[in-house]
Amino acid sequence: ETRSAEKVPMNLGEKLQKFQELSNEERMELTKEIGPAFGVSVAIVAVCYWSITLPILLNAYHDSTGEWPKFEEIFSLENGGKTAGAVAGVFAM
Repeated sequence: ETRSAEKVPMNLGEKLQKFQELSNEERMELTKEIGPAFGVSVAIVAVCYWSITLPILLNAYHDSTGEWPKFEEIFSLENGGKTAGAVAGVFAM
């Protein structure tokens, strides 16, 4: 027996599968149809993600190197060994 889309709603797995099958152009069209709600939801998720992840990463860096990272040294190549050690410490967790 086949299910009709009008009679039985799709479950979450079916919706995810259908979304994954969309091409990039179809996904962009869908975001245009959704409107600003999509951008707002992405911003909320990003803020929540980084508000949890950033303190963990900073603490892992501090535990690995013994000092807090300096903002001006984040993109510097001078302390590559210290940064590599901190990254290894994060991955070891």
